[in-house]
Amino acid sequence: MHNNLKIVNIVGSGELDVEIDLAILADDLPLEIVYIKGPGLYFKFEEESPTVVVARTGKYIISGATSKEELQRTRSEVLGLFKKMSITSEQEDLYFSIKNMVYTYEFEKDVNLSALAIHAGLENVEYEPEQFPGLIFRPPSVDSVALIFATGKIVITGVTSELLAADTVESVRTLLEGVEL
Repeated sequence: MHNNLKIVNIVGSGELDVEIDLAILADDLPLEIVYIKGPGLYFKFEEESPTVVVARTGKYIISGATSKEELQRTRSEVLGLFKKMSITSEQEDLYFSIKNMVYTYEFEKDVNLSALAIHAGLENVEYEPEQFPGLIFRPPSVDSVALIFATGKIVITGVTSELLAADTVESVRTLLEGVEL
């Protein structure tokens, strides 16, 4: 659909039907990368793999996957490890869903962000170049956020599918029409 559309992060979350003592789990996990920060226990199966965050309540988040397959594989590894460690009796969770996907897209032409901000109006756009180097656009037709940079690169977040990311790209493309770039 959009050859320049590239997924860079998928975040999914699930819930185990169990309370977890994070300090004990941190000591028992047979992994090299394990640490507790705030209310969560963080770990990775490998240095380049997605990060898993587990809460005392049994809820967990996987972030950093770059495909749905990698997200599901990490979920299976988490469930398998917790069953093997007798934290859960079943190798399944109460629920699991994708919460956020982050995509990038290259328009391959520079964008005059000041002109774009004026053209777009204040309703769906935030642009404060002293605070952030990009323009923040919330398309009215798609529940997403597009960060548009002067280089023509956009970062799309808040979507749960490639179709919604593509719809966001089309909203940005429509917004750019008629703007002096």
